[in-house]
Amino acid sequence: MSFLKVEIGRVRKLEDYRDIALRGDISEILSLAGKLEGVSVVHVNSTSFGGGVAEILHSMVPLMRSIGLDVEWEVIEAPSDFFKVTKLLHHGVQGMSVELNEDMKKLYLRVNKENAEKLDLDKDVIVIHDPQPLAIRKYRMDHSKWIWRCHIDASTPHKPVWNFIKDFVKIYDAYIFHMYEYLQPGLDKSKAYIIKPSIDPLSEKNQDMSVDEVNRVLEKYDINPEKPILIQVARFDPWKDPMGAIDVYRLVKKKIPDVQLLMVSSMAHDDPEGWIYYEKAVRHAGEDYDVYFLTNLIGVGDREVNAFQRAADVALQMSTREG
Repeated sequence: MSFLKVEIGRVRKLEDYRDIALRGDISEILSLAGKLEGVSVVHVNSTSFGGGVAEILHSMVPLMRSIGLDVEWEVIEAPSDFFKVTKLLHHGVQGMSVELNEDMKKLYLRVNKENAEKLDLDKDVIVIHDPQPLAIRKYRMDHSKWIWRCHIDASTPHKPVWNFIKDFVKIYDAYIFHMYEYLQPGLDKSKAYIIKPSIDPLSEKNQDMSVDEVNRVLEKYDINPEKPILIQVARFDPWKDPMGAIDVYRLVKKKIPDVQLLMVSSMAHDDPEGWIYYEKAVRHAGEDYDVYFLTNLIGVGDREVNAFQRAADVALQMSTREG
């Protein structure tokens, strides 16, 4: 078992955002960064594509490098059964009643231990993202600074799941959540930091795009730009309610017969359950050729998502939890 170092070809500089950021923000960041020049950082997560964390890191790592930090990004490798367990952890942290048996816990700890032994920890700061690699810290009690960044909704975790992971969280030097409401009792408030959800305004998903280019993308996927479009951009996941999005579309279709629905998603190797919900959604849609399933597996990337969103008349967001 080994770590996969993610190579990022994108060159992005903080200065590129000067016309977008609030006045003074760029100068303040550069001033603070001057005190950290040369500090080494490694980000560790469970996939290099297909999820929100990967999307964040594809932008964040180049930006951190541009201000003088020595930054790497590595992805754990693990058997497929491990990701079935961590999907249960994900659900449990977000409040779903799930059961982790002893064999599952042993597998989770074994994979984290094996990865901890392989990871190059010759860094000043290690940033661990989400529950999958959380327990690595348990097996590498060194003098680096360790940060756990939680990207999911931890406001009402399933108690047995939280009881399993809370001691791993406590040994971190700092933890980052989206809201203080996600900070559970027993965690040290002085270690907690908040980073609110954000986007990269310069990513391909958010850059300006001409009407002609939008129409070229629609034509590539046989979508009619002259007909109304509903869209949901989300992973196939119970928290995103893909079947609910299809039900909404059907209600609209009763009054607007030519409406189309774009179900736009990205499939990630660390989410085996994604395939289950993808297949459920496809079956739920049935033989309705006005429902389009558009994923990275058929060439849908950030540029295509940008075009689909610009073409849509209404965007749905059926999520019942954040992660």
